[in-house]
Amino acid sequence: MAQPRPGRPSAALCLLLTSVLLVILGSAFLIAPVLSEAERDVVSPSNTAPIPDFQSLLGPGIPPLNKTGQKLDKKSPSDGEDEEQVPATPIPGVKYLLEPSVPNINDPSQILDKDSIVKIRRDVVKPPGSEEAPRQSVAKDFAGNIDRPVVKHGHHKQSLTKRLTSFASDVIKFGNRLLQGTPRGHAIELTLINATPYRWAKGYSHSHEMDGRAENWPKYIQPGKVARVVPVLESPLNGSDMAGEVVVYHLEDTSKPMSIRIERRVGEVNSIYVKFQGHLKTAHSPTKSEFKLDWPRDSQWVLGGVEGKFFSVDTPIDWMAQELPYIGDLSLREMVMPRSHHAGLYKVSHQFGLGDSQNSITHDRNLTYQLVKGGVRVLDFRPFLLYTDKGNITYAGHGSIVAGKYHGVLGASLREMVDQVNDFNEKYTGELIIWDIHPNHSRVSMEGNDRVISMTEAHRYIMYDELRRLKHRADVPDDEDLTKWPLEQFIGNRTSAVMVRVDHKWTKDQEYPGGENGFVTARNFPVNHVWVNKQDLQKLVEAQSHKIKELKPSRHATLYSSDWVITMSGIDSVTGADSLLAGSLLVYRTMWYELWASLTSNRWPNWIALDGIHSEAPKNFARTLNRCLAAQQCGKWEPKRQ
Repeated sequence: MAQPRPGRPSAALCLLLTSVLLVILGSAFLIAPVLSEAERDVVSPSNTAPIPDFQSLLGPGIPPLNKTGQKLDKKSPSDGEDEEQVPATPIPGVKYLLEPSVPNINDPSQILDKDSIVKIRRDVVKPPGSEEAPRQSVAKDFAGNIDRPVVKHGHHKQSLTKRLTSFASDVIKFGNRLLQGTPRGHAIELTLINATPYRWAKGYSHSHEMDGRAENWPKYIQPGKVARVVPVLESPLNGSDMAGEVVVYHLEDTSKPMSIRIERRVGEVNSIYVKFQGHLKTAHSPTKSEFKLDWPRDSQWVLGGVEGKFFSVDTPIDWMAQELPYIGDLSLREMVMPRSHHAGLYKVSHQFGLGDSQNSITHDRNLTYQLVKGGVRVLDFRPFLLYTDKGNITYAGHGSIVAGKYHGVLGASLREMVDQVNDFNEKYTGELIIWDIHPNHSRVSMEGNDRVISMTEAHRYIMYDELRRLKHRADVPDDEDLTKWPLEQFIGNRTSAVMVRVDHKWTKDQEYPGGENGFVTARNFPVNHVWVNKQDLQKLVEAQSHKIKELKPSRHATLYSSDWVITMSGIDSVTGADSLLAGSLLVYRTMWYELWASLTSNRWPNWIALDGIHSEAPKNFARTLNRCLAAQQCGKWEPKRQ
């Protein structure tokens, strides 16, 4: 074998040293999360599972229907004392990596004359129907189908189709891993919530006398308690065919016999069935109703209320309007609403740098699904204005600036999202929807490349024009705390209401729409919101449980937004680790049990933010907290673990 010449390193050694050097340099740029969420608006703040098969990434858009909004009176709805607002500590982020603002002709410090504004608007893409929506109308209620999102290929990477295919495959594989339970297989977890004043007593059960099976199902589930059980499909010890487990719980002290039957069925390894027995029924589900839960998207089941007024996992689409008799007098500080984290990131329209579907997509269903099925009423939106040769379009953005360049993706356009909200409000009247826009993540790409700047006043005019297309924008005062208003003051006459929450600094903009056009800020809509930024599920649980106690000490304290979202480190986001969407399945499997244990009869979060609105679980959970804790309609008990 030839020997290397004396005094010179071998080719192999050179290659090794070069590789090590590249890794070190690469890590320097990726110390901070590529897709960090350093929220600085603090007080403004087992076998194959159907995950859901990713056909949801294909489908037509949603045509808007041109109806209009409402006007609210300006009287103060509440005389309650204002709790002292708890200041939230900002989380250190990657500020030191952020590129300074690039000087440009749209400097926010200058006062723009109307000629300048008109010139800017000439470049905006304005298809037919883009005119501002009036604020008064009466919408009719009718049923409609849920359309699924469209995936458009971006121009920044040619391999987008392959990346999306790989992404879907990775999430499905992740779901398979979740479904792999005991060595004998097919164990899945179910969270049972007894939100009634009646004790549940275990009755009939069928589990082939497997070791440890009896201990898995508690003998009693007390009022207010949450229990985690593992219904299984087992291969019996005698080697016969696989069989499903069946357990029945009887409600004690009701006037008539009532029970629930929980079972797994052969051939449906990822499904759980819960059936009403006896005289048990709810307002939306008659006796003998059966509920099919597809795990891990559906991982909790609840029965709440009192005899004659029970409710379960059957929350209606227009849940606010139908729950108004129970929760209409609750202030927004007392109410619970599901919040969609990065609501428009259910598709990829454009890619920048290292951003892709793996580290940027947060949902696999479009906005209509989130509103209809998930019951979402708060939309998290980070605007990104993209200048193109076809005009200027505002998108939902998700990304960060690292080493002077933007890494992330653009999802749905603001126009598409507005159309879906308008369409929803035409079909289901009497709902309050809040857009929560983050100023520190409002960005602009001047040339469609990786160099971006922060939005200025002139850029925001373009976004304002799009948001004015929202129907049913509420006319509200600028000088009252709207979080103290009762829900019925917004939607009491069965009309929809939409508000857009933005940075208070934007009120200095010449064309800031103001409260009369449904725009609010921290001054008249204060929110406590802290981004905990955890990559580990258990650490996320611990952090959010602590923050709820710290920032929401009582029911009338400042409205608190709680993010149940697993983040990715910078290295994980580019090395093929499990995606954000896969992480959301972990949260779904765990959070209902853990969050319930951190609540009291006087303390709960108001906005519960999630990635991956996979099912109806968020609205079912929200209704439970609203009806039982906020409205106190479910008897006297404290939420605890079994």
